Amino acid sequence: MSVKDFKVCSTPIEPNLTLIEASAGTGKTYSLVRIIAREIVELDIPIEQILTVTFTRAATAEIKERLHALLCEISTHLKQEDLEKETCNDLVWHWRHNQPEVYATAPTRVAIALANFDRAAVFTIDGFFQRLLKESAFEANALFSTELVTDESSFTENALRDYWRQHVYSLTPTQLRMFQSFVKFDDAKKFLTNALRYPNATFDAAYHTSPNAISQAYLDAWKHCAPLLLQHAEELQQFVIDLPGGLKKSGHPYSSGGPQKLATTIEQIHQAPDEVPSSVQLFTRLTSSYFSNPSAYKKGGKPDDIKNHPLAPLFQAFDALVSAQPQGLQSAYYGEILRFCRQRIQELKQDQNVQGYGDVTATLARMLRENTPASQAVQRNTRNRYQACLIDEFQDTSPDQCQVFLSLFHDPERYFHIVGDPKQSIYRFRGADVFSYIKVTERNPRTYQLRTNYRSSPVMVQAVNSFFSLSTDPFLTNGKIHFTPSLWKDDEKALEPKEAALHIHHIPEELSGNKDNIKKTTTKHICTEIHRLLGQPWSSYTSKKDGSIQPSDIAILVRDGYEGNSIYSELCRQNIPATLNTRSSLMESEEAQQMLIILRAILEPRRPKLLRTALLSPPLGSGRLFDQENEEAFNHLCHQAAELHSLWDIHGLMPMMLECIRQFDIRATLLKLPQGQRRITNFLHLIELLDEKASQQKLNPAGAVHWFEMALQNQTDDILDNETLELRISTDDDAVQLLTQHACKGLEFPIVFALCPCASEQSKKKISLAYHDADNFDLHFAPAEDNMQSAETLQTRSQEDHADAARLAYVALTRSVSLCHFYLPPPKTTKTKGCEPDKHSIYRMLDMESPEALSSQCNLPGTCIESSIIDTSVLNNFKRYSAPSHTKPATLTSRNADKINITRQERTTSFTGITRNAPETIHDIDENTGTPYTDETPTNQNRFWDQLQGGASLGLVFHEVLEVTNFQAPSNLTNTIATKLDQYRPWRIQPDDGSALSQEIADTVEQWLDHPFDDSDAPFTLNQLADKQRINECEFLITGSQFSLQSLAKVLDISPPANMPSNYTEQLCKIEQSQLDGYLTGFIDLVFEHQGRYHILDWKTNQLSDDSPLGLCAAMAEHHYYLQYHLYTLALDRFLAHRLTDYDPAIHLGHVYYVFLRAIKSGTPASGVFSDRITMPRLEALRQTFAPAPTSPTSQHQD
Repeated sequence: MSVKDFKVCSTPIEPNLTLIEASAGTGKTYSLVRIIAREIVELDIPIEQILTVTFTRAATAEIKERLHALLCEISTHLKQEDLEKETCNDLVWHWRHNQPEVYATAPTRVAIALANFDRAAVFTIDGFFQRLLKESAFEANALFSTELVTDESSFTENALRDYWRQHVYSLTPTQLRMFQSFVKFDDAKKFLTNALRYPNATFDAAYHTSPNAISQAYLDAWKHCAPLLLQHAEELQQFVIDLPGGLKKSGHPYSSGGPQKLATTIEQIHQAPDEVPSSVQLFTRLTSSYFSNPSAYKKGGKPDDIKNHPLAPLFQAFDALVSAQPQGLQSAYYGEILRFCRQRIQELKQDQNVQGYGDVTATLARMLRENTPASQAVQRNTRNRYQACLIDEFQDTSPDQCQVFLSLFHDPERYFHIVGDPKQSIYRFRGADVFSYIKVTERNPRTYQLRTNYRSSPVMVQAVNSFFSLSTDPFLTNGKIHFTPSLWKDDEKALEPKEAALHIHHIPEELSGNKDNIKKTTTKHICTEIHRLLGQPWSSYTSKKDGSIQPSDIAILVRDGYEGNSIYSELCRQNIPATLNTRSSLMESEEAQQMLIILRAILEPRRPKLLRTALLSPPLGSGRLFDQENEEAFNHLCHQAAELHSLWDIHGLMPMMLECIRQFDIRATLLKLPQGQRRITNFLHLIELLDEKASQQKLNPAGAVHWFEMALQNQTDDILDNETLELRISTDDDAVQLLTQHACKGLEFPIVFALCPCASEQSKKKISLAYHDADNFDLHFAPAEDNMQSAETLQTRSQEDHADAARLAYVALTRSVSLCHFYLPPPKTTKTKGCEPDKHSIYRMLDMESPEALSSQCNLPGTCIESSIIDTSVLNNFKRYSAPSHTKPATLTSRNADKINITRQERTTSFTGITRNAPETIHDIDENTGTPYTDETPTNQNRFWDQLQGGASLGLVFHEVLEVTNFQAPSNLTNTIATKLDQYRPWRIQPDDGSALSQEIADTVEQWLDHPFDDSDAPFTLNQLADKQRINECEFLITGSQFSLQSLAKVLDISPPANMPSNYTEQLCKIEQSQLDGYLTGFIDLVFEHQGRYHILDWKTNQLSDDSPLGLCAAMAEHHYYLQYHLYTLALDRFLAHRLTDYDPAIHLGHVYYVFLRAIKSGTPASGVFSDRITMPRLEALRQTFAPAPTSPTSQHQD
């Protein structure tokens, strides 16, 4: 295959497929936007007909930004013909001197492109596929309204739980023990998540075997063996002790401790003979076939010696049991799980009418693969829309994505550019398939490459070239992925390295096999080298960078978050500023557990044990505030916790936690600890996340803590997406950056410390893996531990894993601009089944046997590499890093603000906002006095109130129940109440029998619906109202000008409501409140029409010490409900004025009812009900207070 260099200005842009291999740092995006510009100018293709596709939203934004900047620069330079080559845009210079006909038309075409730039077709792959499927829904037999979900983990979780309910829970005890010995829920989830990434793979035969068929033979063998074993138990134990016939005394049950273990096993079998053992390892040397093998005997011993032994029938039974031992049973179980969950996930998605990104891609691939008239129509329409297509990062596409693009754009009349680099294909765990890229390159003769590296220094480029040129097949693909040395930008200049750019550090071979010591040695050496580098002049390493080396110049590329945490801790210990940026989950952090402990203590402040536990947590000083001898101080802390609980109950989690941080000085406490920046970042992130969830789901404090507990166990129904849970960067100002090698792709750093990207042996945690056929690259999916695989297959799988590591090493080493330190563990020579000695991946890719062999090749003149073994004797001789002192910052000044005219903006407020000076809320909060239920509580209350905690959550339960209840014919009331109680969890004491409580509340609600609101002969009751006469949760937004509490207080003094406390208006005037311009918003619980009048009703669950009529009036004043219902009445007045053409408030405006549910007494009319009807003078004054010139008529009549 001929590979030419791609010249961005002069290489012809030809129809059909063109493949461009862009090595690291060679200006891929630079070239890509210039190809687009050339297609616009040279080929006269409208910008909206050039499709550009890449992987991430950040990449699409960068391409758009750089393309727009390029077109603007071209437009400007086309007008300046006197520019020299050094200052002129390269494309403009080329057109001017080599393509005058293109140069002549370029201004018009560029101007049109800029005018239509908003129509530029730049998409992510998933975004383009989603748009294409939506436009082709009819052809693809898909619903037009299908919703896209970005996180499908909840469907996987729910499907797996459904499998457990339908299959596992119905197993017999024996079958269940067998299942549990091979499958754990978390392992099954990992397997399922991995398997679903490869929908087109050929799954191993082990997954297609029925687990029942495998396990039944084993069960039958055990049923025959167990009685014989119990019958001859004593003889068998004596046989093992005496060991007749010259048998070797090796291995269980003959070796030390073996007889005791056999005795214990027999005793367990005796107690539960039907319990099938998951392993028969103990019996493998008690089988007749073992005794028939001469190698089991000492010299002189003969197999014939025990053929006629009395225990021979038992030995034969052991033989049958060992032979029937399940082989591949775990894989059979996983295969059954996969088949069930695949089907169940599709059913769940269909029920909710949603699709994931993988579903969109699979649907398009399946449709285009069938080559039907419908798929041909999709191809035709897409090709008509786009004359050109450019695919970025093509090496990271999946087989389905690759097929879709080739089906749509591999056409002789379309300009189809693929840009990628197989050496940088590192996302196999996400479904990326480098072999799809290789297949395309083998079929396509027109391939170019970008070779000039614009990122790294010439010395660094030469070092990477030297390193990967040590082998003829550095990427372990039998030459399918080749390495071509890169050029550097100033290649005409001589290479004059001041120092080696690539330093390879070998871990001493005496540490081989000790992973902990290898990790400690690597970590200490990295910190020591960073300490040495900091403050050194850049002139020692490059002439293109001034000043000295700072922490922000350095990046450490680790394999995973655990390795990153270890190095981060050591950097902090040495006082080197660092920031950790990994994909670790917030819920796995220490701060998550600490936050839960603190929240539990605040939730139940009367439980000293919880508070003491919280005081021992790091955020609260690890015991600094806890003095067990000082009871008075502890009581003060209990009081603080109780106040925080009240703040949480009234204002929510965020205000409470901010006050907690202030009171206990949590910020300063955490910052003093190691990794303080990380700790406080996690702590604040958790507060934000919990407050958001509590607001979204209207969770009371108990509900929020319960949700948090479930989230920590990954058992929430609303699975959080990975981006939400990803740890945020604590700070990156002048700090060493730590990030994973998979996350560093596309980035660059002046100095890089890279750890070896793989271990020497396969991870034992793997349950399954995908690999490709060595001949045709077909994808296979098989168990990771499978003794039934052939040696050739095992070798292929091992080779592919090593190839992944080689590509990851290339990505890590090419992130560096000037200097790179690369760490290699000792080479391994252990041999695994069917494979050659399993050398470390790096030694395998370089075809080296030892550190000495590698060093002999690297330490040659001109390689720019230095390879050496770490001297561990100097690693402990370090001093803590001291950052250089900075000069005193200049004094900041500000301009005189006396003449600045600050315009007061209109604002929106609510009843809660203007009475409590608190943030606006949707519902006014039913007050919770915090008084427990006692013998002095009014005895008329239903006893169920004793189990419920007053506050907003309790109010929401009854508000929502009454909102959905049909007053005339209530149905399914008990289930509705149970659902709401479970949702908001307003428990003071959670009942053992929730159904009984729900039934009791339902009976009471039906009594409320029949409760008379007055004591007249024909009283009004709620069950007189039909649904069409009600408006539930009536939202309003009314305007006002210069209204204040003082002006509203004056309204209430005009013909005041009966029994309103005489000093109430004075209370209103004491609330600090400035005049407000803007809007008043809120919700009225219920507006209803009865006998031609429109009434207001508000439900209250307040706990009252006095439920008499005067007590109700006192509660109305205490919580400013008098003010509230006047605001509600004004809103209803304006509403009716616009809805009724003949509106007269004296005729149409009815009563206001405040129903205190706890105070309703069965058989006592009007109990628990406060009512009032606003007089016309009061209404007129209210109108004038909010806005002059009322729009609705008034009446002289008054009740």
